[in-house]
Amino acid sequence: MKSIKNLTTKKLLILTVSFVLLVATLFGVLFGAKRSARAEIINGVVVYSQAILPERKITDSGMFDNTYDVFDCNKYFPNPLSYMNQGYKYVTVTLNFQMREISDGYQDIYLCPGASSGSLTSIKLDYYGNRKIDAYHDVGVYFKSLPLIDFVDEDFKMHLVIRYDAHGAGNDDWMYRFMYIMVELSKGELRNSNAKEGNV
Repeated sequence: MKSIKNLTTKKLLILTVSFVLLVATLFGVLFGAKRSARAEIINGVVVYSQAILPERKITDSGMFDNTYDVFDCNKYFPNPLSYMNQGYKYVTVTLNFQMREISDGYQDIYLCPGASSGSLTSIKLDYYGNRKIDAYHDVGVYFKSLPLIDFVDEDFKMHLVIRYDAHGAGNDDWMYRFMYIMVELSKGELRNSNAKEGNV
């Protein structure tokens, strides 16, 4: 069997590409990346999910002065009117991610119908209560079902944005990563109140 030293440049390139693809596949399995840009219809509910993996910092500077995440409705729901004509009336949004605190405080997450719009609903988190925990842990945020029409503009385009903020005494900075946004379209309410899980 020939050693690696005796392999041609072309064979080494093939090995390198294969290794990169293997690492990418393993990364997807470990961190759920395969859930990104995935569509399913489960019991009549249209389910789309999108992954936003990079680590991001949130400060207490206000919801419009922090980074935000945009769910790509143009890709997943290019014609929301067609869903409305089929009887779909509600949007239900679920967030799964990891977070940690830089400073002890409260974390705010807003569900908005556009980048420049106010929130339709929000959830306040209190990561591990009165203790500052700077290690990453899993968190789930479950927004209540809201009318689909609230996310559709006058041009019948759908927009869905997640905004963030923080508040408390002094600095309240926090970090998140591995954000997975799941959006469900349904003909009836799937969830009638906001909820959260994961020591928040």
